[in-house]
Amino acid sequence: MANQITIEKQVQAEEANESKHPRKLTLMEAYVMAVGGMIGGGIFSVLGLVLEISGPWASLSFLIAGVLTFITGLSYAGLYEQQKVPGGSVAFIKHATGSDKLAGHCGWALLLGYIFTNGLYAYTFGHYFAHVLAAPEWVAPVAAISITCFIIAVNLVGVGESGMTEIITVWGKLLVLGALGLAGLMHFDMVKLTSIGEHSPWTALLGAAIIYVAFEGFQLLTYDTEDMENPQQNLRKAMMPSIITSTVIYVVVALGALMLTSVSTLLSQKEVALAIAGKQAFGNPGLWIVTVGALFSAASAINATLFASARLLVLLAKMNQVPRWLTHQSEDGIPRRAVTIIGIAGGIFAVVSSIEQIVSFASFTFLAVFSIVNVLYALEAKTKRAKITACVAAFFLSAALLTAASWLALYRMNELMTAIGIAAIITVGRIWYLKACPEADDAGFKLRANAQ
Repeated sequence: MANQITIEKQVQAEEANESKHPRKLTLMEAYVMAVGGMIGGGIFSVLGLVLEISGPWASLSFLIAGVLTFITGLSYAGLYEQQKVPGGSVAFIKHATGSDKLAGHCGWALLLGYIFTNGLYAYTFGHYFAHVLAAPEWVAPVAAISITCFIIAVNLVGVGESGMTEIITVWGKLLVLGALGLAGLMHFDMVKLTSIGEHSPWTALLGAAIIYVAFEGFQLLTYDTEDMENPQQNLRKAMMPSIITSTVIYVVVALGALMLTSVSTLLSQKEVALAIAGKQAFGNPGLWIVTVGALFSAASAINATLFASARLLVLLAKMNQVPRWLTHQSEDGIPRRAVTIIGIAGGIFAVVSSIEQIVSFASFTFLAVFSIVNVLYALEAKTKRAKITACVAAFFLSAALLTAASWLALYRMNELMTAIGIAAIITVGRIWYLKACPEADDAGFKLRANAQ
């Protein structure tokens, strides 16, 4: 009993501390935070991989994923507007079921997905940096670790600095990507799209599934609603345009890259495919411009993901689903321990994993979680149309997950076994934690609804 009173006092003190932090994310900052979370893991990181899978159907892969993401975004916005609780998928499950334990299951999976996602961004930064300098192989992992440490430091400073960093980096990369895409479309050649080779239309769905991690960043905003101005209105206003912006950029740039050069050329170094396209089109200046865009992109994506996922870790700690000491926050409301742990873990995966392993496991995680969120909204939505739309999205996301798993089983068994192995480790760890901390079964944590 005394221990429970102590915990409640600690939570009250933390909530009072959070209320002293007046700086809020504006609508523009929230919008660029979501765009930064998506594009950083999208076109720069996975273009080569989606071209390998889908070939000339790559643009369609991005479009399919974008449409499913848009519907899922409607579900996220709808759930928040109805429940008014911060914390994203975990909070929605907690609110709908009343179970800390079930919400904790989702939280553990998401945290690992975010760690892998940050690893993808750091991996991208390191490889583009090393490629443009024609540096030895060891430079890529060093650069990946370095940018991770830098972004950790930025997040430890505070929301205002993170928001301004995001505005600069996002608009910089949108300018670069837009210019590259338009340059490619100016050389449009239908022959390059009709030469599909061994790629059939179904590979577009497969490609969308494998690289779905490129679209996960939009929902990071649901963790930051307490740090946003007027989240009841601004969450939807920031989230939905960010999905549209990212989808358009993905489709245009994927199409433009095919016009500028061949699939085989882009696949020659798929980790830096857009840098290859830039050089093919504009020589060394194009190589440098695209690389700078990639560096900005990766940095902003790390920033957006780290900023939001650290708050998810704090929420789970308050629910006793992870160690309680992770709730510690600075005087400015910054969850420093959570930021540091998630950031470092992502940097480690950037060094020890391949891009295929990182992308496939992260995509599996988000396909599964987004399917669950759509089902939740289908159950809670007030209109029949919203219910049907959410069910359709859940069905196709689940189908994409099964399609991707089947493809990996046939052609990429190593990546599939890695994903299964990691999932098994997390499952064992979760079971152990629940046995070691019985209070996690019924923490009794109360979600605070945001004022309208």
